[in-house]
Amino acid sequence: MTSVAGDQSALTGADVSSTGAVPVESLSPPVLEQLLAALQQEVEQLASALQQLNFANQRWMLCKQSIEEFEHQFSHPAGVGRDEVVSPVGASVESPATATPDSVAVTAETRGQEGRVLVPLSGSLFVHGQIKHPDRCLIDIGTGYHAERSLADAKGFFEKRLTLLRENIRRLTVTLDERQGHMEMIQQVLLQKLAVMQHSKEQA
Repeated sequence: MTSVAGDQSALTGADVSSTGAVPVESLSPPVLEQLLAALQQEVEQLASALQQLNFANQRWMLCKQSIEEFEHQFSHPAGVGRDEVVSPVGASVESPATATPDSVAVTAETRGQEGRVLVPLSGSLFVHGQIKHPDRCLIDIGTGYHAERSLADAKGFFEKRLTLLRENIRRLTVTLDERQGHMEMIQQVLLQKLAVMQHSKEQA
C-alpha cells in the first residue's frame, strides 16, 4: 500500500496510520491533484537548488585548478616560450595571485620568485603586471570577501568546500529522486481513480 506523509491529513481529512502516513489510495482525485501540484512545486524548487549547487561546484573546481596551474608554472618556469599563454589563473597588478576563474596570460619572463603577467581589464584589454608573491594568493571566501593564504592553504580551503558541496549535492539529489518517485506514484493512483470513475459513468 502506498502512502504519503501525515502532514497532509489536515487537508485531506483521511485517517492517519500509526506511522504518521496516509494511504494514497484513500485520497479523492481532487486531493490527489492538490498533492500532486504541491509536489511539482517542491520538485521545481529542488531542481533549481541542485542546479545552483552544481554551478558552485564547477566554480570552486576552477578556482582549485587555477591555483594548481599557477603553482606548477611558477615552480617550473623553464621551457616556456616568451609571452606564451600557459595558464588560466587570476592575478592583480602588484598584488598576490587571485584564485578566480578569470583568465590571465602568464609570460616566461620570470626572475627568481617573480613573474610577469598580463592582467585582463576587459575581454580585449590587458595590462602588464608582476607576481610579487608567487607562494601566496587571494581566495574568494564568499559574499565578496577575499583572504590571503598560502597556496597549500588555499588548495585545502577549496578541497574542503568541494567536499561539503558534493555531499550537499548528493543529499539533494536523493531527496529530489524521492519526490519525483512520489509524483509518479500519485499520478498512477490518480489515473487509476479517474479511469474507475469514467468506467462507472459509462456503466450508469
